[in-house]
Amino acid sequence: MLDCPSCLERCFQAVVSRSHLFPASRRQFSPYTRQWANQRRSRPYATAVEISRKPGFLAASEDARLTAKERRYPTKAENAKILAYKHKHRVHQYKHDANGTQRQVDEEQLRLELAYLKDPLKLSDRVWSLLHQDDEEKAVTLARMASSKNMQCVVGWNHIIDWMMSKGKANAAVKTYNEMKKRAQFPDSYTYLLLLRGFAKNCELPNSLGNALSIYYSMSGTGTRVRPTIIHSNAMLKVCVRTKNMDALWGVIEKLPEEGSGAPDNLTFTTILNALGMQKFEDRLSGMTEEEYAARRDDAVSQGRQIWGSIVNHWRKGRLLIDADLVCAMGRLLLGGVRARDWDDVLSLIQQTMDITRLIAPFGSKEREHSHVAPRLRAPHVAAGLTTDVRLPNTQGKDNDPELRPRSEFDSIRSSENTDIVARSSSPTFAQPDNNTLSAVIEACQKMYAKKLADQYWELFTKKFDIVPDLDNLHMYLRCLRQYRSSVQTVELLRTHLDGADAVVAPAGKTFRIAMSCCARDSKNPHIMTHAKYLLDLMEKKLSQSDSKTVSLYLDLALSTRDSEHILYAVERAQKAVTEVKSLLSFGAKINPRAMEEALEFLGNTLRVYFAMLRDDRLTHTARSQFQERRARLQAFLDRHKSPRVVPVKKTQSAEEAEAAT
Repeated sequence: MLDCPSCLERCFQAVVSRSHLFPASRRQFSPYTRQWANQRRSRPYATAVEISRKPGFLAASEDARLTAKERRYPTKAENAKILAYKHKHRVHQYKHDANGTQRQVDEEQLRLELAYLKDPLKLSDRVWSLLHQDDEEKAVTLARMASSKNMQCVVGWNHIIDWMMSKGKANAAVKTYNEMKKRAQFPDSYTYLLLLRGFAKNCELPNSLGNALSIYYSMSGTGTRVRPTIIHSNAMLKVCVRTKNMDALWGVIEKLPEEGSGAPDNLTFTTILNALGMQKFEDRLSGMTEEEYAARRDDAVSQGRQIWGSIVNHWRKGRLLIDADLVCAMGRLLLGGVRARDWDDVLSLIQQTMDITRLIAPFGSKEREHSHVAPRLRAPHVAAGLTTDVRLPNTQGKDNDPELRPRSEFDSIRSSENTDIVARSSSPTFAQPDNNTLSAVIEACQKMYAKKLADQYWELFTKKFDIVPDLDNLHMYLRCLRQYRSSVQTVELLRTHLDGADAVVAPAGKTFRIAMSCCARDSKNPHIMTHAKYLLDLMEKKLSQSDSKTVSLYLDLALSTRDSEHILYAVERAQKAVTEVKSLLSFGAKINPRAMEEALEFLGNTLRVYFAMLRDDRLTHTARSQFQERRARLQAFLDRHKSPRVVPVKKTQSAEEAEAAT
């Protein structure tokens, strides 16, 4: 052992236990060990391997030791990269472990809750509560755990599907539906209904119609537990209508049975009639002429008449209940027609389904020729072949019929000759009129230019049937009054329903636009400015911000009187609206292009009134200076907003154009 210098030194240190007393220069070595002391030790520890005495051995060992040290300890740049990677991996591993731990805690908590949720009602309520806490994952986990224990939790799965559909997750809802079946939770009737209704709400998503048709037709397959009812069919029809696929709609209708739980009801026919109106009237193809569009509308009305014949047949046999929605759907389809007979049949439709007697003779009768309504009316842009005296394609009347009446789709049921087919125990029930019915009747009177008839129906519906007019009813009646320039009646109408003690209608800017355009058409009335001033006062009272279009019509009306006092008063009244519009354009939030255009048009019209006032020789010097200053400021404001300079002779939109726009 004493042959090794290292071992010998450790022996001395163990005996003396003070290594500083034995420096390397004072150590005594034997001649045998001195040759080892003069050589540099390559290792601080002893070894049992025999060391080679070959020249250059120590240098090679030193190089190997340094190379190993470099491999063991990288550079600072490499160290920084390694530390960053380790930190990132450690944080990700921590998050993963935290999520896993939290998931385990949630599952353990749900497992404890599930022991006390033996009642399916309590279980579904708990799932619904978790969904409303925006904890969808926890609700799905609870439903899965309940399914694994063979618990009845179909209602809970239905809540999850309904929640996903309400959030726009149609694909996730379909996956949940498939998972529900895999876990032996068989879908019930409400499950399919929620899926179909959800596809109707999310019709803009791709494959909504395809998924809905697949689920709907799977209910009719062999071995299915749930058969489709008319409720499912109506939901499927709504998907077809919202996706604007008429082929799929007619395919679903074709497979509906005539009788039973799957037979069409009033909602089915309402959806079909609305689909006809949307297809023929709203979706106007590009490049289609006015005559082609009119023919397309006439074809839609003809199809609607044929369907209505089937509706009345089921109604007379007591198989169908007619409500106001179905009546108004057919009425809107008739109002979209191009013939006066279509518009007049709206009144016959109301008489047939609601037992409200017509207040005017039918179209084509001898009494109608002597009435106040024009006997021959036709919508604009109608081809020569579509006149009011030509029969419809489905008309089956006698050749010697002088009244040229269509077949009895809208004949009163009380005057029907086929009373033997009506069972006494199943006599049809008439529908109750509502606000939509009033709007349809007033619009029909407006199209036939029958203002007196509109007054009578308005009085009948509001007094006898106690219908409180809503905003849409007021707008339709105001349009009818505007045709006959009835500004006095317009003011009385708004005073009763907007400014009275029992006023329940909240007006909009459109309300005052229609009313002011009525005054613009009645400009020959000597008291027209008084009526217009009342409308302006009522608008400022009811609206938080003045409607610029209404004020612009008021300025045009003042200019048409050519009275300097009226013009000066109108300019002063318009200053509030000018200030509001300038503030909106300067400091308002994002404004849509249409509102921007209306605001700039109003300011341009106001500037035109300033030019007109400055041309008046009766204007005093002080007032002229004031108007010049206002004109300069307003013109500078318009220039800053890149509006074209308004020429004094330029005219704004006329009353007729405003009437067409509203």
